[in-house]
Amino acid sequence: MQKDIAKKKLQEHPDVFADIFNSLVFSGRECVNPSELTLIPTASRHSDAEGELRERTRDILMQDNRSGALYFLLGLENQDYIDNTMPLRCMGYDFAAYDMQVKEYMDANREKDNSAYLRKIHKEQKLAPVITLVTYYGQEEWDAPKDMYGMLNIPEEWKQEAVPFVHNYPMNFVHMGKLPPEVRERFTSDVRLLVEYLACKNDPEKIIKLAHRMNQTISHPEDLLDAFFAITKDKRYNEVKETIINKPKEEVTMCVMIDIFENRGIEKGKAEGRAEGKAEGKVEGKAEDIIELLEEYDTVPEWLKERIMKETDLDKLKILHKLSAKVESIEEFIEKSGMK
Repeated sequence: MQKDIAKKKLQEHPDVFADIFNSLVFSGRECVNPSELTLIPTASRHSDAEGELRERTRDILMQDNRSGALYFLLGLENQDYIDNTMPLRCMGYDFAAYDMQVKEYMDANREKDNSAYLRKIHKEQKLAPVITLVTYYGQEEWDAPKDMYGMLNIPEEWKQEAVPFVHNYPMNFVHMGKLPPEVRERFTSDVRLLVEYLACKNDPEKIIKLAHRMNQTISHPEDLLDAFFAITKDKRYNEVKETIINKPKEEVTMCVMIDIFENRGIEKGKAEGRAEGKAEGKVEGKAEDIIELLEEYDTVPEWLKERIMKETDLDKLKILHKLSAKVESIEEFIEKSGMK
């Protein structure tokens, strides 16, 4: 959960959000203008099989307005783990974004006493297109479906005739840690540092070379450092953040960050301390991943979050992580894990 929040804080800055879409969708062309973006609510509601109202929240949704009218809807979904239902989730998010526009048209028509009645909306009332990007930050290779066909079990004897009538829904998937250099070079915001950092794969020498090679000013240093910490669990980034907060007028670059590491003696800490911190980070990260998976079903009770976060046995957490991915509800997880 912390990983997701940290990345969202950074991506919700209009310059960062626009840069992601310009770089990944428009091949580096500045088609999305930060000044025309507005962050809008991300919650959508639906009834489940039992008729109960459920709420699903996507990560970030922004509307692009041109000349006072809705031009495009752009959504981001951050993934740190592999989800076999991701194409279905994207389809649901996009449907909700289109459905929202239809309802707004219908409400506006009623207010103007200009209802389209059975037609729902008027023929000239067109919907703004929706683009949803799935940005994956995990280290494992994504082996889950990337479209609806990958989720379906179509009888072999029906495939030839039936498949053309079954709508596929491919998701727009991007593995952020495996972007080729020519794509990474398109980024102009703080995201450039993040994708370059991911490409270094935690190699200290490569990171130091990166710092000296890319000495650009960081626009949102605190949020970028939060994202680094959430991804790596390296507590040095929190210490750098504290230093930066105490020096708000200083221009922050990657070189400044490396200097702070060295000046505070962090980079030359004992190997034992680094190993211990790494182990603690793995435990905390695994616990957060379990909670993040469970939140896909419903709100996780505070007592259960506390129990999971207090668990220090990494092997047990690995077992609970696998269980959280297999169950179909929080209640089933509680019962099968013995956390009552």
